[in-house]
Amino acid sequence: VAQVQQKPKVEEDDGGKCPITAIKNKMPFIERLVNRGEMSANDIKSIGVPMQMAGVDTTQCHELAVWYLNLVSNPDVQTKLAEELKAVLSGADVKRPLEQMNSLPYLKACIRESHRLTPTSPALMKRLEEDIEVVVDGAAYKVQAGQRIVLNLRAFPIDPIFVDNPTIYKPERNLKDAVKARKGTPSEIIDHPSFGGPFGRRKRRCLGSNIAMAEMTVLSARMIRDWESTNGNQSKN
Repeated sequence: VAQVQQKPKVEEDDGGKCPITAIKNKMPFIERLVNRGEMSANDIKSIGVPMQMAGVDTTQCHELAVWYLNLVSNPDVQTKLAEELKAVLSGADVKRPLEQMNSLPYLKACIRESHRLTPTSPALMKRLEEDIEVVVDGAAYKVQAGQRIVLNLRAFPIDPIFVDNPTIYKPERNLKDAVKARKGTPSEIIDHPSFGGPFGRRKRRCLGSNIAMAEMTVLSARMIRDWESTNGNQSKN
């Protein structure tokens, strides 16, 4: 990696400023395989459902299990979330999770805070298809094609430089007003889409992400609404 003198122009992303300017793939991975003759339409049909369910099982199970642990360890948060569910749902189940999630901002903030504190994957890795220039702390570096670059998904969201009391589970930091207040500050890096959830981004996003989020929303809303969990491994209705 050679340091260069001229600082390159960094494209603005749609969710924050990333320390690494990543290459944007111009075509979905599966579409590239089809165009190269390495995958047929029948192949896509055969692997589509297993890939989707694998994504649901691994992501949803890990995220949900760790999220419950965070709620059990923070009873005040659990109580506040139960109050929101009661007020919004009035005792009913979530029937349209992807739509109703917008009316449950604290539930959404709780799930995101759990991912910030205990992400599914600690890193995001890519192999470069072309030379790029990376800007880190104002210094520009040239990285050649073929090299792998890694974004540490664990380090930034728990760095006290960017997050106050980073080891504390505090969903309020992910509510709309808090996110807005971070705009234009170094702390806005935690709002970058790469740190916002466990499903990846853009063309490489997990195929089962919408199903996994729907399952998490429906199940967690029902459990938190009907049950209070405690550290003593006891629950009461």
